[in-house]
Amino acid sequence: MAKLLLYWLPRCLGLALILFLSLFALDALEEGHGVVQITALLLRHLVPSFILLTGLILAWEWEWVGALFFGAAAGLMLYIVWGERVPFYMGSLEHKLIGSMALATPALVVAVLFLLGWFRRQQFHAPDKRPE
Repeated sequence: MAKLLLYWLPRCLGLALILFLSLFALDALEEGHGVVQITALLLRHLVPSFILLTGLILAWEWEWVGALFFGAAAGLMLYIVWGERVPFYMGSLEHKLIGSMALATPALVVAVLFLLGWFRRQQFHAPDKRPE
């Protein structure tokens, strides 16, 4: 049961995180834009989701890739918030803490779960990729 949970939990949480980040692309749907502009804005806003989806697809086979992708995503989110790359986060320390926790913590949890799954599989030398 634990092996099955450690297999599916990071994949499901990673997919949920990608869907959550994809919701931010909906701000591209503003009035006054044409179809081509809206499509370009949506694609631009969905680039991080596409990158994480690529990492999740690769992590389905190799857990260490998922740990690397989602760990890098957490680090990049922290850099964006603490490096004041987005004017929204130029507020007080509480805003930065809340923003960084809301964005980076789920990605870091998924990365740690992928890493634990990879270590567990390496520990037991499991030849098969899928749990029984």
